[in-house]
Formats: sequence, structure tokens, C-alpha cells
Amino acid sequence: MLEILYRVMPLMNSATGFRAHRMLEVVVKGITLILYYPDGNQGPVKEYLSELAKDRPKAFARLVLDLEILGAEGLRSRQITIRPLGDKLWELKRLYDGIQYRLFFGVGKGAIWLLHSIEKKSAKTPKDDLELSRKRLKEVINR
Repeated sequence: MLEILYRVMPLMNSATGFRAHRMLEVVVKGITLILYYPDGNQGPVKEYLSELAKDRPKAFARLVLDLEILGAEGLRSRQITIRPLGDKLWELKRLYDGIQYRLFFGVGKGAIWLLHSIEKKSAKTPKDDLELSRKRLKEVINR
């Protein structure tokens, strides 16, 4: 039996009246653990998602759903768009409202590590962002 546990904090966007939830942590029991670089509980991707929850709650909700699916189904999921970038580095892709959201994650030490996030306006992923993601993944694996 798959048990998904996550803690959320309700937020109200006063401009739209849309109720959003800020994801504090996602833990999937039995299949995949999703952690934030550098220490598992906090980091740049978590900060990005928190800001996104305030600024664009609908985009945030879609990314959180994608992460839940990734945790539940793993790398073979057909419900989300992910692609391998080599050396255990992956990219989760989400197009919403004309913005291409990218979450770079790595697989190591029995977990999925959220390493870096960007919003793209062009087709090509900046090389600096890929290098930063690879560097962070090496740090996680070599601990």
C-alpha cells in the first residue's frame, strides 16, 4: 500500500481569492523519498516553490502535483514529462501559462534530490544551470 504524507500550509492570495498550499515537505513512504538540496529539508528549490506559491499559485499547484506523481510512480511515470540529462541527473518539465518551468533533480542515496529550478523562455537550457545541477548532485552523492 502506498502512503503519501505531506505537510502543507494554507495561503490565501488576496488578489485572486485563490487558495494555495505551500509545500513544506513531501515524503513518500514505501517508494521514493523526495528531498531538497543541500540537506533534505531546505534549499533553493524549496525557496523557489514557496515564492511560486505566493506569486503564481496555479503553476505551483501543478508543479507540486508533478512532484507527487514523481514520488509515487518514479522515473517511469507517463503522467509527467521528465527526461534524463545523464549521470543520474533528470529534468522535470512543466509548461503552464506560456512559461516553461524546469526542476532539475538527481537520483542518489535512495532518494530523489531537488537540485535546481529555472523558468525558461527559450528552447535551450542554459549551460550554467546544467553545470550547477551536476555540481550539486555530486555534492549529494559524495557525502
